[in-house]
Amino acid sequence: MQPTSSADSVFPSATAPNLPPPPGTSQSLLLLAVGGGAAAVLPRILEGWPNPPDAAAIDTDQLAIDATSLPRACVIGHNATRSHSAGGDPSIGLLAAKSDTERIRSLLAGHNVLVLLACLGGGTASGAAPYVAQLARDAGLLVVAFVTTPFDIEGQRRADCAADAIEALRHASDIVIRLPNQALHALLPPDTPLADSFAFVNRMLTAAIRSLWTLLARENILNIDISDLQFLVENSGNECRFGYAEASGRDRAATAVRILLDGPMLEHARQLANAGAILLSVLGDPTLTLAELSAIQTAVRDRARDGAQILVSAAILPNWTGQLAIVLLAANNAPAAYVRPAPPAPAGTVAASAAPRPHSSSRRARKTGQGGQGTLFSAQDAEADAAQTAESAPSPADGEPIGGFPPASLLDTPAFQRQGLRFSK
Repeated sequence: MQPTSSADSVFPSATAPNLPPPPGTSQSLLLLAVGGGAAAVLPRILEGWPNPPDAAAIDTDQLAIDATSLPRACVIGHNATRSHSAGGDPSIGLLAAKSDTERIRSLLAGHNVLVLLACLGGGTASGAAPYVAQLARDAGLLVVAFVTTPFDIEGQRRADCAADAIEALRHASDIVIRLPNQALHALLPPDTPLADSFAFVNRMLTAAIRSLWTLLARENILNIDISDLQFLVENSGNECRFGYAEASGRDRAATAVRILLDGPMLEHARQLANAGAILLSVLGDPTLTLAELSAIQTAVRDRARDGAQILVSAAILPNWTGQLAIVLLAANNAPAAYVRPAPPAPAGTVAASAAPRPHSSSRRARKTGQGGQGTLFSAQDAEADAAQTAESAPSPADGEPIGGFPPASLLDTPAFQRQGLRFSK
């Protein structure tokens, strides 16, 4: 079933173009679906795609894998689940992935980039996806995790599972691109049937994967590459939000910008207001003009945070007629943590140094793995760093304020004496 006509008027096709990748690139990238939700949508993403990238799917449920009809689809964790689902328990999904580590590594072998697709909230995807991402990083692959989060109606438990998985993926992946199902649902009329809502999410997920592939895997007028995506998430916790809109007709650029910036995918442009870096890509037919590209870039810049870095890419798609699509990735940069100002030093004492104390960096340290690919430190390394930081932090000296309050012994001295005041007779 297709979404209602009003949704189709917002996204006329909601699918990115079917473009063949450049020769020799398809085998360097692996599109891997983890969990039943991603495995179910992967065949739709690949349908009608000439020379698609190498694709595979893993899940704990034998019935779900059989339904995908993918040539490279396998069941993991048979001993843990007896080939059934993980029952919504991420710990079972993690156990299943760990029990088939070598099988997963064999899927990753021979590739340079992993695009990991996961519909988070369930047991297999939420538990196994971060582990798979870490295996890929350890093997030297660059990992782009493209994930969806549950609808509100799916309950708090699934939302919490998804949130925990995203946090783990941020540490195990180079880039995490998040597409909230609830934001997509807000694009549809309230009376849209549930099946049509999920179908619309699948259509948008297809558009997201194909448009990202189009931008990265072919020569365009203004090119982007993986290093641009890495720049996008620098100092942002490795996560960014995805936005997509398309339109056709005379005012296609203005229409697509309005849909994107005033719609829920980017929380009505609030994501732009917090973003320190934005990747803006425009896909159009051969009639795409510099004026359209400039108008789109100006509209995004006007809604972005002051000083935000904006990277622009453009692709001409010969098989499109009259269409224009905007793909936007916005990396959130959290505001600096509030630091309580130090109290004034009492008279007659030496003021404490104004230099800040050691603190942990917002960007995790990295080391070089196989093939020169950056990887995250292991959990043991992180614990050792934290212990070293704690040991190096100086202890408060006698008389030094703790937590913004003076020590109790200092209160025995009258305030006027502490402040150095003298009274004449």
